[in-house]
Amino acid sequence: VLQSQLSESKNNESALKKQLQATKLEIDKLKRETRNPYNQSAQVASLEREIRKKSNELNILGEKLKKTVQNASDLESKLDKAAREKKAMTIEVNKYKTDMQSLEANVERLQDELRKIEAKHRQEMNAMENNLRNETVAKDGEIQSLKCSLQMRSDDVDALVPEVTRLQGLNYALQEKNDVQSHQVAALKSESDCLKAQVEK
Repeated sequence: VLQSQLSESKNNESALKKQLQATKLEIDKLKRETRNPYNQSAQVASLEREIRKKSNELNILGEKLKKTVQNASDLESKLDKAAREKKAMTIEVNKYKTDMQSLEANVERLQDELRKIEAKHRQEMNAMENNLRNETVAKDGEIQSLKCSLQMRSDDVDALVPEVTRLQGLNYALQEKNDVQSHQVAALKSESDCLKAQVEK
């Protein structure tokens, strides 16, 4: 928009300069005619009025040209400012794009690191699960073995209880028999002592 306005202002400036130059030429021509000695006073007065009219037009054109030039200068300043702002904005946009690319690269790197950490964590968890599973299986085997051993010992105890009872009965019977034999031995000894005493008499 500013460029279009500037072009239009430059065209107006060029047109005004042409009009200004043409008006100056007309004034110069009228002035030369006023110096013509063959002109009557009325003609000279008419020429002088025309000169004043053209001079006023010249002044008006000059003011218009001045305003047009100022307007063109203002538009050039605005256009230059807009160009600088556009350049600064372009630099800012490029910086933003660079920052975004750097940020995206960092995000991608962090995501890659996260994927690696998750994969390592999964591997560690799988290894721990396998170890726990193996340990559980081993513990189950040990428990089963201990149960078998306990059952065997329980079976042994169950088998030994009747034997112990039997041995205790035998021991009791032997003890009774031993007591009887001891009485018998004592009786025989007493009888032997009596016989010995009789023989000695």
